Amino acid sequence: MRNNKMKILHVMSSKEFLKQFLQVTLKDSKVKAYSTASICTIPNMVSIPQRYVLEPILARLLRLDSAFIAQGVDILNLDCAITYKYGKNTYTIMPPVIEHDGNMLADGMHRVYYARQRGITARVVYAQNNHPYYAYPLQNGWDDVMEIPILTSNFKRKEYKEPDNHTRLFRDYNKVFEGVQVKRVDSAIDKELQVAMDKVLAELNPDADIVPDKELQDTMDAILAKDFPCYYKRHLQDHKD
Repeated sequence: MRNNKMKILHVMSSKEFLKQFLQVTLKDSKVKAYSTASICTIPNMVSIPQRYVLEPILARLLRLDSAFIAQGVDILNLDCAITYKYGKNTYTIMPPVIEHDGNMLADGMHRVYYARQRGITARVVYAQNNHPYYAYPLQNGWDDVMEIPILTSNFKRKEYKEPDNHTRLFRDYNKVFEGVQVKRVDSAIDKELQVAMDKVLAELNPDADIVPDKELQDTMDAILAKDFPCYYKRHLQDHKD
């Protein structure tokens, strides 16, 4: 773990963070998403809308957690927003968001999952939402959440309330906190890779929407190593202990 890869640029006070948080709007809109917000420990009962966590992000969280701990910051116990540089990119990290309506986990899925794995009670923003969340909660909560190595286009991420317009009620945290929401696929090579992985799934297991067995995993790894060596190197690094 090379802690010098991460540099804290700015720490926003808790008071200022909550003030700014209330400026979060719905996507492509000036409509405010929240009316009140406070910092608290995560409630015992939480509704989970997302069906997956990504293994590379969990691996990155482990490294990021260690880097912040080395500088005296516990990213699972935040009461503020922190802007930091990691590698060549600048991000913002803030507490996960739980919405009052149904105790819905609206943001910070991977950190809450990561905290649960370690038996840690995370700190969250508990917010009164002005609009319903855009997806339904999973019927069995955390039991329905899967760890997967990569997203494919046919993977059903959430049960959207408006499938044809599911971003209408999307909470645009990035408009206020730059870099807090990172796109899952955000580069040309990743898009090309996505197509390749979808093709592998369709040819080897047309009924699957996740990597279900070792044969398929080995085939996908072989394609990564041959056609996407830069990604494969990063993939291996993300899975190192």
